[in-house]
Amino acid sequence: MSLAERLGDAARLNNRGAALYAKGEWKESLLLFRQSLEGMIAQLREVAPGNAVADDYSALYLLKKNFDVLPCTGTAESPNKDAESPMVFLNPIVFSSVPTQDQETSLTVICGMIVFNMSIASHAKAMQGDTACLAQALQLYESSVNFIYRTPHAETVFASVLSAALNNKIQIYHSSCRFDELDRDSQRLSKAVYVAYAHEVRDPNSLLSQQDFEGILLNLLLLKRPTKAQAA
Repeated sequence: MSLAERLGDAARLNNRGAALYAKGEWKESLLLFRQSLEGMIAQLREVAPGNAVADDYSALYLLKKNFDVLPCTGTAESPNKDAESPMVFLNPIVFSSVPTQDQETSLTVICGMIVFNMSIASHAKAMQGDTACLAQALQLYESSVNFIYRTPHAETVFASVLSAALNNKIQIYHSSCRFDELDRDSQRLSKAVYVAYAHEVRDPNSLLSQQDFEGILLNLLLLKRPTKAQAA
């Protein structure tokens, strides 16, 4: 099987997972995303045997983790969010094509995007009441960000994906009162969303819509460490 065929198979698994995710079939979508990730990492190890990303803790953890035994199972409607809730980005990434040039970089980024899809599937289920999935979502967001940050020019070329993942992370950190991590990722998000907005706000194919950008900026304004007066 050629490289293009293998990448195509992995992309189709991801896209099937995205379709199931849209129906609220969380367990099934996670399994397909995981199969897609396995294919991409196997291909990355083949084209770049010494690639540290393919053998780091994040990748090995994700492949060994038995997600289907966690409480993220069954089906549910899309998460309900009231108008005053922080904006959480929950749209999966679907591949219309998979680049075969600059294979090592492309595969690394694609792995990060697939892990991002796994993240939002876990996060969406957590928002339906399976709170055990929230810790899983946070681990997956961190792995997704790590994959992408290790590629050249990640902060400019993939700023929208980073913005979506970091936005969702700060929402989790704020709700769980993890303020040191909140401060760190808010700074990273401020930079990423500025770059994404500058390059993609008028791009109809952008991952983030105008409404998404506005929601992220509002989160940066509101999701902050409480002041001493507020804490008192």
